[in-house]
Amino acid sequence: MIKDARRALALLTVAPDTRDPVDRSGATGWFPWVGLALGAVTVLPLAVVSALNADGGQGEIIARAAVLFAMLVVGIQGLLSRLVHFESFARLMHAVFKGKTPRERLALLDTESITYVGAAAVALATFLYIAATTVVLGSGNEIWLLIAVPVLGRLSATFGAWFGSSATPDGLHAGMIGQPKALTIVIAALALALVAAGMFHFYDRTGLIWLAVAAFVALSIPHQLAEKFKGVTGDVMWASVLITEVIALVFAAIWLAW
Repeated sequence: MIKDARRALALLTVAPDTRDPVDRSGATGWFPWVGLALGAVTVLPLAVVSALNADGGQGEIIARAAVLFAMLVVGIQGLLSRLVHFESFARLMHAVFKGKTPRERLALLDTESITYVGAAAVALATFLYIAATTVVLGSGNEIWLLIAVPVLGRLSATFGAWFGSSATPDGLHAGMIGQPKALTIVIAALALALVAAGMFHFYDRTGLIWLAVAAFVALSIPHQLAEKFKGVTGDVMWASVLITEVIALVFAAIWLAW
């Protein structure tokens, strides 16, 4: 279990690669826990600022400077995850829009350069990410929700690995794609249960409804992307993280601003 957790950290964060054997299927159950850790690290500065400003008498500083703090949240998330989700999203969008067949799209995923299509897609996703996070921060009840979003994003990568077949059997990430073991499922389920408990505590039943919708998005996104390549790749898994997070945040922004 410890090795699987270390593999998950190495795959999803700036933690050094353990260079363990190719079989990394057990690591997928730890992806949501990595998301939980990233979410906690991200909101820690917000919690500190909020606590220091509690008796300031000038209104909530986070709400008043929501755009700047939203940029901070996105920046911390990106740097801690090596921007791997943004990079994969750019390559994947380039392959989807330029390739006409699954084989062509797979070949385009191997390109090192990022074209204007990928750059535009990342710019749009980043704009939506920051805009939705700004609305969430302005609500004044953002802490647990911003912890939950990275969990759901990494859960999307987990679902992609569990419920798909590898498009490149000899690829770098093929060893983690396939039917999971029972323990792997339990580990991931515990992370989701913890998030659900927090959502109910802070947002009541409405929070659970948002979580259910976001979990469905996390389940469906990698499947929809894999259809374009006739299988799952590492880029499909990592791009699913970013897409799921953006959609979940947009839904949260609409809900909190309603």
